[in-house]
Amino acid sequence: HLKTILDNILKIKCLNAWRNYSKIRLRRKLNGLKVKQFVDKLEMRIYLRHWREELMLEQRNQEKTTLALIHWSKELARKAFTTWTQYTKEKNLKKLRYSQAMEQHKSFVLIEGLKSLLQKGTKELVQRNEKAMENAKRNEDMMFKYFTRWRRCVRFNEDVLVNKVVPLPLNLHREDKQHTKKTGGENLEILQTSVRFSNTPPIPRNEPKIPQFLTACKYR
Repeated sequence: HLKTILDNILKIKCLNAWRNYSKIRLRRKLNGLKVKQFVDKLEMRIYLRHWREELMLEQRNQEKTTLALIHWSKELARKAFTTWTQYTKEKNLKKLRYSQAMEQHKSFVLIEGLKSLLQKGTKELVQRNEKAMENAKRNEDMMFKYFTRWRRCVRFNEDVLVNKVVPLPLNLHREDKQHTKKTGGENLEILQTSVRFSNTPPIPRNEPKIPQFLTACKYR
């Protein structure tokens, strides 16, 4: 009977110990779950806080990068515009200088050509005038020479004709007068000359011809 009582007491003690152990284990488990939940929440909070900070930092960096890109693009556009304006100014200046140089070269070439042309023209004009003066002087000398020779010949022939005039008889003069009354004054001269020189031998008359340039100058 005592043995059974001791067994029962031992069983009760074991049962109480097991209950206490199970309670402690359950409590530990619950505490572990609570700790785990708390740790998870804490980790989640820390992660969310860190993610939020990173997101905010990323947004800030993105805004800064966008602002920096806008500023960089503006600066790049301004620099490109300034360089383009400088390039266009230099190009226009080069074109202007080239056009001015070409105009100066053209004017210089034109002036030199006109100078050479004027010099050549003046030389040719002087030579032409000199030749014309020489030709005019030569023509005048020739005209004077021919005119003097012609005048001498005319005077000589007039003197010869005056010295060798033959007197006509009276009968011939009467016939000439009657004939002139019938025919007229023009035939009178022909008959007089024919009768005057009919009985006389032919006289050589070296009458010179008038030069062509004298007649040309006369009819001009």
